[in-house]
Amino acid sequence: MPTFQKFVRLARAARTVVNNDNYENIFNSLSDEQKRLIDVIVGLVKPEGSNSEILSWQMLKLEPKKPTTNNIKGFVQYVNKMRSLRQKININLDFITPARIEQLKDEAIIADMDDMKNMRPIKRYSLATIFIYMKTAFAIDDLVQVLITWIKNTEAQAKCKLEEYRLKQAEKTDQFILLLYNTLLVLKNNDTAQDKIQAIEKHLNGKTDDIIEQCREYLGLTGENHIAWMLKPYNNKRHVIFQLLENLTVLSSSNDKSIETALAFIMHNRHSHKEWIDLDAEQPVQPDLSLLSDGWFKAVTGFKREKNLTIKKINRRFYEIAVGTVLMGDLSCGDAYAEGGFIFDDPNKQFITWEQFEIEADKYCALVELPKESVRFIASKQSQLQHTARKVDENYHKNPHLIIENSLPILKKLPKKKEHPDLEKTKEMIMGEMPVKSIVEVIVEIENWLNLSINFKPLSGHQKKIPDYPSRFVATSLSYGCNMGPTQAERSLLKFTRKQIAWIFNHHVNDQKLLKAITILINRYNLFGLPKHWGPGDSLSVDGTFWDMYTQNLLAAHHIRYGRYGGVGYYHVSDRYIATFSNFISCGAHESIYLLDGVVENDSDMKAKKVHGDSWAQSEVLFGLAALLAILIMPRIKQFKHLYYYKASRNDHYENIDELFTEKAIDWELIETHYHDMLRVAISIFKGKVKASTVLRKLCSKSRKNKLYFAFRELGRVERTIFLLNYINDPEMRRMIQAATCKSEEFNEFISWIRFGGGGVISDNMRPNQRKIIRFNHLLANMLIFHNVVYQTKGVNRLRAQGIEIPNEILAGMSPYWTEHFNRFGMFQLDMEKTTTEIDYDLINPEI
Repeated sequence: MPTFQKFVRLARAARTVVNNDNYENIFNSLSDEQKRLIDVIVGLVKPEGSNSEILSWQMLKLEPKKPTTNNIKGFVQYVNKMRSLRQKININLDFITPARIEQLKDEAIIADMDDMKNMRPIKRYSLATIFIYMKTAFAIDDLVQVLITWIKNTEAQAKCKLEEYRLKQAEKTDQFILLLYNTLLVLKNNDTAQDKIQAIEKHLNGKTDDIIEQCREYLGLTGENHIAWMLKPYNNKRHVIFQLLENLTVLSSSNDKSIETALAFIMHNRHSHKEWIDLDAEQPVQPDLSLLSDGWFKAVTGFKREKNLTIKKINRRFYEIAVGTVLMGDLSCGDAYAEGGFIFDDPNKQFITWEQFEIEADKYCALVELPKESVRFIASKQSQLQHTARKVDENYHKNPHLIIENSLPILKKLPKKKEHPDLEKTKEMIMGEMPVKSIVEVIVEIENWLNLSINFKPLSGHQKKIPDYPSRFVATSLSYGCNMGPTQAERSLLKFTRKQIAWIFNHHVNDQKLLKAITILINRYNLFGLPKHWGPGDSLSVDGTFWDMYTQNLLAAHHIRYGRYGGVGYYHVSDRYIATFSNFISCGAHESIYLLDGVVENDSDMKAKKVHGDSWAQSEVLFGLAALLAILIMPRIKQFKHLYYYKASRNDHYENIDELFTEKAIDWELIETHYHDMLRVAISIFKGKVKASTVLRKLCSKSRKNKLYFAFRELGRVERTIFLLNYINDPEMRRMIQAATCKSEEFNEFISWIRFGGGGVISDNMRPNQRKIIRFNHLLANMLIFHNVVYQTKGVNRLRAQGIEIPNEILAGMSPYWTEHFNRFGMFQLDMEKTTTEIDYDLINPEI
């Protein structure tokens, strides 16, 4: 049988063949003029004349700063230059898989101008072409995100100002209520109409006109909620908002073109100074008022919406703001898209074709055990919902923990599960068997055991000889895993310079390689016997932890709970305590959007079928999409009693729990009609055509016309009702969910203990580097978990060999998040030659 190294060489050879084919296709598609343009960009050829429109290779990598007005004006100019470059180098890249394009883009990001100059021409032209294509798409996405954020902030500021005004006017409001009260008393205490009128006039004391004017002022600022208050914050951003709209091609993703019509109208009248614009049927550009809500319709036209109402003029500024708020929702949920973007591109292009669906559907449905026929699917879900409801109804009087009061389920607190009386004592004994180690010594041992550094060779694939590469990897892991940075790592190790440490991070590390190393470590961890006492390995929990960061980047947002600017590290933690996936998201993002990414994209041996989390880890749409991906969402929902419970049919009635259910039944016809549409989305995610987070971001409640959203929501109502019924009926299920979410919270504390460097602040403003720091921190956390389990296993085995009884119940109460024996600070000795202990994966006497 061939050796392992033989297989490695064969794999590298196959990769080289595939890469060369891709490079050759791109190279042959480029004209001589396009190749010369790329040579100018990388500095091989000087530009003709003083052509400032051509960006240098380093300038192509520009990241947007904090979205202030001046910064965005400059970024718009950059995007236009990028778009111009992409138009000049415009070739079809559909023959390359999305995953491979991502890898080649990452390779281009870390290459500086010298690297590009020294590359083979065929590869240089290919990487430059792919990078310009992808970077332009991401830059367009950034413009869209800024537009959405600004309009959202304008709305938030208006609501805040409205509340401030209401608080200031509280005394006047009380006066109006008192006036109304006294007026009603006057009416009641007088008999004749004449007496009532005279008494009211006397009571008003001749101030009728003043009171009417005060009422008009108050109603004008509060009657339509926050709308009137949006004018001021909007005017501060109006010029740059129109600059963004001018540089984005926004199109509708459906046959409803109302948003395109509305945008054309406000762009046509953007330089008008009239407060009210007269509408003339002969004008070439007409507004579309059908997309306005009733509140906006009244603010824009001055009238309440009625049938056969003829509008002769509209308020220009209010119409601009109204269109902006509708556009914000449409872009967020995919009803509209920005041409040339990536995340905000046409959602119809991001799914597999219907021809591919017909090829893949049978195989996928067999894999996830779902019927392909919509009728059978509906019948199975109806039966499942009815069966679950009947089971809970029949068990109601046998369930001492559940009572229903005022149509709300009330769950009594479960008694705390008692720990084994010898748990703490045994923990101390095992800890006494574990050696005290510095973090550097831990990383060295992990490297000697698993040889993880082999996965961080140059992204170009060339095997450059770097002296002491494993030790350089250890230094880099310490630097970025603990967030101390290369300068502090240089001082602590006294072996490598900060430039040598940063070189590995910048030129050898990307997201894919970090995830691969994490996967290798998880798979080896899964061989241990000890973690099997902590969980079956088929579930995980999700939670986020706050990371401070500099504000000069687009991702940083103000976190309400922490009161600071930063981002959220979002982690998927197995029931065996090790983290299987990590992501870095904005504070303003709903965490549930990113929940499925870590399940679908997890390539380790620990495949989760159940996902736990807190109230933020669920939504109706998420329940629906997860069901089609064969994933069970089982969150700990704080306000579970206030959620809606749905019946399979209005004709269903239950003796004990009937009052739990809302009167509205499930719309099975909607689910049946769009079942294949939903399956197509699920298969697209499964095949890697589109990320689950990209889909969930667009399936939001702001959608006005996305039938797919309403279908997923309806299916999600079925799934969430089934979960809620089981949740209130099964105490052990609630215990299990509570325990799982606690593991995520413990992991957050553990990973925060590890990232002690740099004051806990991510100082890098480059988004690719921010994600790499998060994942390096994740990798280091898993290293320490692995290391703990190695020595916990040895400690248990040593104690059992001495005749000390350690029952499995005690092992189940342990965790690998012990830190007392780790040294984080001081000068570290980096010695790769130090003797490394052997790994014992199995426990002795496992039957105890």
